[in-house]
Amino acid sequence: IEWLKKAGFGAVRVPREFGGGGASVPQLVHLLIELAEADSNLPQALRGHFAFVEDRLNAPPSPQRSLWFKRFVEGELVGNAWTEIGDVKIGDVITKVAPGPKGQWLLNGEKFYSTGSIFADWIDTYAQRTDNGAAVIAVVNTHQPQVQQQDDWDGFGQRTTGRSEEHT
Repeated sequence: IEWLKKAGFGAVRVPREFGGGGASVPQLVHLLIELAEADSNLPQALRGHFAFVEDRLNAPPSPQRSLWFKRFVEGELVGNAWTEIGDVKIGDVITKVAPGPKGQWLLNGEKFYSTGSIFADWIDTYAQRTDNGAAVIAVVNTHQPQVQQQDDWDGFGQRTTGRSEEHT
């Protein structure tokens, strides 16, 4: 994953005018197939990133969209954390985001089945606001000391999508 980050693979869909590769969706799929031939865990680990990139590509032009493109070109990756852990009814959201000091927001919760997030610089997280109950997408910087990532996967599927020497 680190080699792919340094090679700019996470920016392959970013438009050329922003410094990315400008690849089409069919071109990305072809690259992912080739990557899977080398190691099938890699495209699986990057699925959250490319979904987030597509959301940015489909968003209207804005300074925030441009900032994300810059981050992708610099090699930053986004993971996902949407699935609640534990006995949760469909539609319930245990992970909460609350207004904090100085206009900041504080996220509190645990997620499961977040394939690839252990390699990410940012995590795209589904949560519920405490002030009005609205469902939101919170994007969390993984380099903050309060963010804890744990490689504890013991379920079905590809067991090595979140393992690395650094994180075992």
